[in-house]
Amino acid sequence: MRKSIADRIREAVREAALKSGAVPEGELPQIVVEKPRSPEHGDFSTNVAMLLSARAGRRPEDLAADIAARIDKAAASLSDVEIQKPGFINMRLSRDFLEENLRVILTEAEDYGKSDFGGGEPVQVEFVSANPTGPLNVVSARAAAVGDSLVRLMKACGYDARSEFFVNDSGTQVELLGLSLKARVEEALGRGEAKIPDQGYHGQYLADLAGEIPREKALEMLDDAGETSGRFSRFAVERMHEAQKSGLEAFGVRFDQWFRESSLHTAGRVEETLKALRQSGLVYEKDGALWLKTSGLGDDGDRVVRKSSGEPTYFLSDIAYHKNKFERGFKKVIDIWGPDHHGHVPRMKAAARALRYPEDWLEVLIVQWVRLVRGTTPVSMSKRAGEFVTLSDLVSEVGTDCARFFFLMRRVESHLDFDLDLAKKQSDENPVYYVQYAHARVSSILEFAREAGVGFCTLGEADLKLLQTPEEVAVMRELANFPEYVRAACATREPQRITSYLTSVATALHQFYHHSRVVGTEQNLMQARLVLVRAVRTVIRNGLDLIGVSAPDKM
Repeated sequence: MRKSIADRIREAVREAALKSGAVPEGELPQIVVEKPRSPEHGDFSTNVAMLLSARAGRRPEDLAADIAARIDKAAASLSDVEIQKPGFINMRLSRDFLEENLRVILTEAEDYGKSDFGGGEPVQVEFVSANPTGPLNVVSARAAAVGDSLVRLMKACGYDARSEFFVNDSGTQVELLGLSLKARVEEALGRGEAKIPDQGYHGQYLADLAGEIPREKALEMLDDAGETSGRFSRFAVERMHEAQKSGLEAFGVRFDQWFRESSLHTAGRVEETLKALRQSGLVYEKDGALWLKTSGLGDDGDRVVRKSSGEPTYFLSDIAYHKNKFERGFKKVIDIWGPDHHGHVPRMKAAARALRYPEDWLEVLIVQWVRLVRGTTPVSMSKRAGEFVTLSDLVSEVGTDCARFFFLMRRVESHLDFDLDLAKKQSDENPVYYVQYAHARVSSILEFAREAGVGFCTLGEADLKLLQTPEEVAVMRELANFPEYVRAACATREPQRITSYLTSVATALHQFYHHSRVVGTEQNLMQARLVLVRAVRTVIRNGLDLIGVSAPDKM
């Protein structure tokens, strides 16, 4: 694939910095080129002079002027290079590049914005991974939107990205789930009020599930179970797993792999992992239990890996799972966890160090809480009480597109207030409606042109120099930024950059539309504007696809 304009500018700045003699090549830091906050400061900006000034023993502003004078503007498709205190180098794209980029967008079509930055590196992104003890809640829904969008972004940037859901189908929570369902079945059979365990699950969904079991089968299951969870655990886990899977698919999320925790135990992987940890010399015995010495590896204390009863801890199972990931050849593993897993991050990274995996092999993102509100009124989300809004509830009320877009409007690590009333509005106040309407507006323009008998000229025939109004140029500049936004969203693990970018493109398109006619103007100008709006439609469609949101032609 061709180099992005930002890559070309980075190379030009790098060469100019080396020619300035500020520092030797081996000491040159990574060149950062980004869009300035204010459009009046140009299309791209770099702070390289400020990074080098101390080592070079020169004032940042003077060094910036020296570097700027050496930038090959033709090679970087730049028209102007300016200095801004205290040492920024601001750059504007050339008019020729902006025009040619419109042709590139329509030529590359769905590939515009993609790159080979990742070089085919195998990366695994594990997300949601909720216990199969009940329906998915809105925090899991947010994790699903973030994880799926990140996988899409990484694939667009040339990574061999795979999505995975870890099914926690072993352990105490599964036993409690079975006992809770057993109690609900006894209640459904008229044996008194359900006696759910203290730490069991009280949600209405288990009462509903119990009611679906035919009486004869329910009696048979009770006879087999005795005092244990028995078949109830297996039955509940499978039904909850099926419900989670179908709910996620309705949300546009399809995992490459569903990995069951139980398979680690049956295949002996947990014991193999304990053996590998013993060989590291970091396992010791205390009070009849086995401990992993994680305190010297970045954790705030040592952790039990096998209880005094001989039972492996969940921590050991999780280590075994990550060991399995490493053995499957993933060069990078990104785990997306819920807000109650902060404490698990340092111990998991310590385990990776104990197994001598590369320091940056495991990366963990924490998805913060979601507060559902209707205007200013919070919506209850208590899982234990069974009074919570599920992923399916949310999709039913606001739709997949709104839910996904809203979940991606803030940083992953930021708390999110999700306004259900706003999400249902069919107006410009609704952010996803605003962006989708831009796509639909262009589709309407193009359909109107066809109905009027207007033929589209070839890209070579279009005279794009006729696009001169401030609104037209603003659209062209926004479209040129798309590939860099995709790369930045991938590299920083911040898919909210795409929702922000799409909002900017939609704003530019709406402003252009309110100032300019497309169909019905002079023939050559009309053809140039048709190229412009077609390019807008392509970029909005590509951007929405990266976050799993549809691009409707009509609204």
